[in-house]
Amino acid sequence: MKCRLIKLTLILALASTAAAQSVYRYQDDDGRWHYTDRPPADGRKAEVDVIETINLEPKVIVTRENTDDGATIYVENEFHGAVEFEIRLFETRNVGSVDTEPQKTVLPPAKKVPVLQVVAKRPGNPVSFRYKYKYMLGEPEAEHDTEYLYRVPFAVSQRFPVSQAFPMSATHNAPGSRYAIDLAMPEETAIHAARGGTVVEIAFRSYSGGTTAADAPKANLIRIMHDDGTMAIYAHLALDSVRVRPGDRVQRGEYIASSGNTGFSSGPHLHFGVERNAGFSLESIPVSFVGAGGAPAKAKTGHYLQAY
Repeated sequence: MKCRLIKLTLILALASTAAAQSVYRYQDDDGRWHYTDRPPADGRKAEVDVIETINLEPKVIVTRENTDDGATIYVENEFHGAVEFEIRLFETRNVGSVDTEPQKTVLPPAKKVPVLQVVAKRPGNPVSFRYKYKYMLGEPEAEHDTEYLYRVPFAVSQRFPVSQAFPMSATHNAPGSRYAIDLAMPEETAIHAARGGTVVEIAFRSYSGGTTAADAPKANLIRIMHDDGTMAIYAHLALDSVRVRPGDRVQRGEYIASSGNTGFSSGPHLHFGVERNAGFSLESIPVSFVGAGGAPAKAKTGHYLQAY
């Protein structure tokens, strides 16, 4: 992959700050397990675990380095996948031949690259400018392989009911989730990769969920980028169950995590979807699975989906 004009080298540097938190684990009268950050209000016995919170969230980092004839803007892409990037200069002073219109490029995975060379209009005098930028994971020109049949994302011979699927969806109303599916299943069900690719994002240390907006960022998840540039997301995973890390190459059918009930969730289930960067926005993509006898199968709300 070539990095286009706004010239853009890079070293992967995932932040790994850590903090510790006590988590109380207990069973209610119906035998269901609960996780909370405080002891049970009724005084019942609880197991106490210390959870070390590790930050493994990749970022895009923009820095400026002054040169003899101006300045160079570098961008560090920590993601193990391509990133669409746009930057625009404004309030420029003594800036020579540089376009003040937004400049776009595609950043290569896990690299730091120079994206923009700013040259002084009057050599020997300093340049002054401000900039704004935005980015989106994935190549904007990625085209989904519509003939590809995905593996159902759980163990062969298992079957689970589809609680949401297009067009009968209660919460999948945004462009980025329109064709995603929800599969109701018990917590700790083994989740398998529906398609091979490279892990570009994970979250694994959340233990709670609920139905408020504040619960949405608490979802444990895995995002895998496929060879055609599309990405699969597996969400609401169980605490500490993610078995892969950013940069890992995952094979189709590989055991990658366990299902859970974290994030914006009204009950234990797996959220699965395939998406692409549609130009600084995520677009959900309809997919088909391998069904009985190798025939294509679609997920339908209220129907069971079985892995073959």
